[in-house]
Amino acid sequence: MLCLRLDRSPSPAAFGLRLRSGKAAHLYILFEHKSHLDPGIFSQLLSYLARIYRQQSQQGQLIPVLPFVFYHGGQEWKLGTNFMDRFDLDEREAAILSPYIPAFSIELFDLDQADLEQGRRTGKIEAAGRMLARGLDVALVLEVTGLERQDLEDAGLIPRL
Repeated sequence: MLCLRLDRSPSPAAFGLRLRSGKAAHLYILFEHKSHLDPGIFSQLLSYLARIYRQQSQQGQLIPVLPFVFYHGGQEWKLGTNFMDRFDLDEREAAILSPYIPAFSIELFDLDQADLEQGRRTGKIEAAGRMLARGLDVALVLEVTGLERQDLEDAGLIPRL
């Protein structure tokens, strides 16, 4: 229903949710997995985003896409979380050129490979906390992460029932 898998081509997968404000919203979540530092990750995601937005445009409605990257490459992630981070520009150059460069960020979940099982669990709980902080529904977060309600309660992310 909500897991958008993009092996090589994006497939439409939007879901509805209610924001904390009570307003109804639709979102796409784009999941990408990396087991190594890939300097081309932002270009790859940009191509996915362009295809998704092109499909949406043809359907007559644009829906925000949230790119999530799950990384467990054993090296520290040094690629940044914004597309602009990939450009070697000084402050002045960035100010001049930024209006012409697509602006997007990723939500990076760096899963610690030193203890992969604990890293997976820690990464899932961290991901759940970030999703909840952005107003996603608890049931949706549980479905996306594969965690149990008790896990979120134990981490202090939601109140105990």
